[in-house]
Amino acid sequence: MPVRCNHSMIKLINRLLGLLEPLRVFLALVIASLFVFAPLTLGGEPRQPSVALLKPFASSADACPFACIRCTVWDPDAWPRNCLEWRCIEEDECGGGGGTTQPPAISHILTCSQNGNGGWCIGNLSLDLTASDPQNAQVIISGDVHGNPFACPSGATTCSVPLPEGTGNANYKVDSATGLSAAGSTTYELDATTPQISGSISASLGANGWYIFPAVGSAWASDAISGIAAFEMNVNNGGWVAYSDVSFTDGIHSIQYRALDYAGNLTQTAAQEIKVDTVTPSLSLDVSGARGQNGWYVSNVTVNPTVADATSGVARVEAKVNSGEWTVISDQLPIFSDGVHTYQIKVTDQAGNITETPLLTLMVDSVPPVIAIYDDTLDLGDTLYYDLEDSLSGLWINRSVIEDDDEKYKKVVWLEELTGRKSNNNEIRWDGVFADGTKAAPGQYFITLKVSDQAGNETMRTAIVEVTAFNSLLPISAFTPPASDPPLPPGDGQGEGALEFGGANNGTAGTETTTTSGAAVFAGMSAQAAGAVSFTSGNRSSNLPTTNTNLLWGAAAAALLGATLAEWQKRRQEEEARRREAARVAQQEKNAEKKAEQARLAYLNAAY
Repeated sequence: MPVRCNHSMIKLINRLLGLLEPLRVFLALVIASLFVFAPLTLGGEPRQPSVALLKPFASSADACPFACIRCTVWDPDAWPRNCLEWRCIEEDECGGGGGTTQPPAISHILTCSQNGNGGWCIGNLSLDLTASDPQNAQVIISGDVHGNPFACPSGATTCSVPLPEGTGNANYKVDSATGLSAAGSTTYELDATTPQISGSISASLGANGWYIFPAVGSAWASDAISGIAAFEMNVNNGGWVAYSDVSFTDGIHSIQYRALDYAGNLTQTAAQEIKVDTVTPSLSLDVSGARGQNGWYVSNVTVNPTVADATSGVARVEAKVNSGEWTVISDQLPIFSDGVHTYQIKVTDQAGNITETPLLTLMVDSVPPVIAIYDDTLDLGDTLYYDLEDSLSGLWINRSVIEDDDEKYKKVVWLEELTGRKSNNNEIRWDGVFADGTKAAPGQYFITLKVSDQAGNETMRTAIVEVTAFNSLLPISAFTPPASDPPLPPGDGQGEGALEFGGANNGTAGTETTTTSGAAVFAGMSAQAAGAVSFTSGNRSSNLPTTNTNLLWGAAAAALLGATLAEWQKRRQEEEARRREAARVAQQEKNAEKKAEQARLAYLNAAY
């Protein structure tokens, strides 16, 4: 038969259970605290996925009391790892299993193709990066070199970044699709460029090993990266000594320079066989042709050079005609016919001294201008239309005359200065009145045009004007000839004759600078007579940066990194939303179960 408890006993049991409730709560808190603080006291990492420590141990600036935080940036060089950056998460994310989310790891190696002195690299240098993620999540490697951002291909776990020359700093970072990251940095020293030696010889460097006297050699060395460690010279094969200026006297001498930078790069010039010739070749030009006006020739022109050199002798004579190439000639230049021509003559002696004329101009025009008259027989009152043209030197003077055959009347004469190669649509409409006011009687009269070009070539054309008793009575507008310009000065009519060049001492002829690069500093150099010859050697780089077509720099790198991290964050947010929804559904189920249990207990209490 069922046992029934009286109400007094039930109330006593409930009262005893009420006394035990505070103790049960206390024990639950102690046990929970042990689970939370145990990782801190043991030096390990949080065991919950995304829980680092309770909020009181995080920055107060995060302001998320009694919530959990997730570590996003770890210090990979400390053990146990230190959490450098974190973010707040909801309390319901703190529970649950799944293991601790570990941050990614990244390491670097500086790879140098050729090591130099004092820790410098003098070849190719690259920053080789290797990254990994404990969860095998996708990663992206990025960073900056000298402040210039770079980004490796998304998902790549290795990346080789070429480094520029100089003493620099490279920062690198790996971001994981989990939202965690790790970073590092390194310094480097790269000098793959040889020192530069620059200097000058105070007399021109000639051909065939000749120098100009007096000659003083001076030089200096520079290195923009690691600096110059030593600068030396070797004079007349006397051995390497510290650099100083050196003077050369008559005779055969040799000079050589070398420079070493602190990284171990060496530049050394070749030694050079120094001889002396001081005088430029002499050059005389004889120009023959019929001179016209304004510097023009009106016949073919010949130019004959005469050259000599009393010291080392003439090596060659060259001419450049009408902007062509320099061509060796044996006697006179080609004959110059109609047209505007330019020419230069250059004479080189065996020592390399050069006499070169300035750019000379020859203008030849043997063709007279053209007068085109549309109708050369006119009635009084008709208009004479004419065009003028000269295709070479251009139009210069037009002298127009209206006269009778017997010169009975005073002529109408005017003078015009012309410019250009054409003068079209000109017209003369004579009213039959001569210069003294006399009106022409019936008969024939003449309008004559006498045109000359700039070279002085002339052309004449005449038109006939018929005056009759009838047309002389026609009302014709008065003709006023153009005002004559002042008389033009004639050309000089002189030939150029003999032109003299060269034969001067090199020391007063000006300067010419020649620059070369490489070991043979002086070899093959040519310079105008008496110039100071400058030279440059070295400053050559052996650095051929590692190519990585997938590596992005600057704005492109920032864009790739931003897009990748944004995509990963979007995925995490979507996953978190799905997890929250699952947790919400699970919590609803728990609440339903709890309510059911409470209803069951209420029923039992009511039953007993």
